[in-house]
Amino acid sequence: MSKKRDIDIVAKTLYMEARGEGDHGLQAVACVIVNRYRRKKWYSRINNVHSLANVCLKPHQFSCWNKGDQCDTVLPRLNKESEIWKKCVEFATLAYFDYLPDIVDGADHYFACTVKSTPDWANKMKFVCKIGNHNFYREI
Repeated sequence: MSKKRDIDIVAKTLYMEARGEGDHGLQAVACVIVNRYRRKKWYSRINNVHSLANVCLKPHQFSCWNKGDQCDTVLPRLNKESEIWKKCVEFATLAYFDYLPDIVDGADHYFACTVKSTPDWANKMKFVCKIGNHNFYREI
């Protein structure tokens, strides 16, 4: 695993999860990835490696990576020259080097406000903040 892979996978996760949310939305989702990385129960050891990329790719954690979701439909059309992609890479790089202020106060979960009903897991967690179209939570 490498720095390049971590930054690329985090940037793709940000692109798929928060590309329409502006800088604060991108930063907030990046903070969730970093917070999960720091908490041992949220990371995945793919090939026995603890990495930001593996946090993103852990099954059923970021819906964009689920089979049939955006990884199959949005990523093939990703324009790596676009301004939003460059922003995603910028925030992924800051996350990788741990230079990203935690604007979600330790949140390790979020969901889009557009979902029809609040996920069950949210009822057992502390609401932290709303940024853009996402609600952020952390364990109590």
